[in-house]
Amino acid sequence: MGIVLKKYKEKSDGCIFAIPLFLPDWTIREGDELINYGSYQWNPNDTYAFARLIETDRSNADIVEIFSYAGSVPEYPDVIIKSSRLFYPVQIVMHHTKKRWPIVFIDAEYDKVRDSEYGQFGFLLMSQLRIGGEYREIGMAEANRLRAEGTYPAAVIHSPTQLENEVRKVLAENGFEYDYQADALSHLDQLPKPREKNASFNKKIAPFRLVDLDGVWSICLDAGDYKQDMMKQKGLLGNGYDWEKIAQSFIEANMPEIFEALSFDSEAGMFSVQSKNKAHLKRFAEVFKAACERGT
Repeated sequence: MGIVLKKYKEKSDGCIFAIPLFLPDWTIREGDELINYGSYQWNPNDTYAFARLIETDRSNADIVEIFSYAGSVPEYPDVIIKSSRLFYPVQIVMHHTKKRWPIVFIDAEYDKVRDSEYGQFGFLLMSQLRIGGEYREIGMAEANRLRAEGTYPAAVIHSPTQLENEVRKVLAENGFEYDYQADALSHLDQLPKPREKNASFNKKIAPFRLVDLDGVWSICLDAGDYKQDMMKQKGLLGNGYDWEKIAQSFIEANMPEIFEALSFDSEAGMFSVQSKNKAHLKRFAEVFKAACERGT
């Protein structure tokens, strides 16, 4: 194995990606999650976290594990692997199709069961458990019990920008000293520029935003700031789950014909509603934003 960065174009189970900690998030540059970084010249001496691809899933989301080591690209992968996991394995899309996370090591002898304890972790999706490459029907009661106990997390599909934010947060909690704002701004002029796709619409619906996740569209909102007074009046905290409840009730009451075409994937810090039908989402976002501004 050796440092690759650009040579290998195809991902494979066991390959290790560098997670550039200096790439812009939504607060620094709008639309960065849509950029293809395939032509960018990565510098091994920049600051990265690292993830290993446990399982490729071409029909859904890949499973990756993120390690505790952060810094420049080491000469050998053992430095990364022996640092242990930063947190529980996660499901992710767009990390490779947008070339946002460059491959740094390839391991032709990787065995996901031996090397990543594949089959000992899983994800809950309604009444199913995804574990060991299979979806097992376990029933809602058992799924709720496992969820309450924290045995398995929900089958949340992350974007790279979401994970980058989480990685930076957990690394900081673990004592890793890194000035993200300064490093991101110092790289900004060197990085590929975002397309203006959806920029005018996103300005119209701000602080909501329309995001393209490889053909699945999403309306997102970073929870915690927007319309907090309205939330308090309703006796709610204003987190992503509260926004989801309000949005679901609004759709059922005002545009029930599109409800079945939508799926919700919110977290505490972010409201998210997704659909393959962009027109439905745009219509919802415009009408819902107007209702929020009216306070209804």
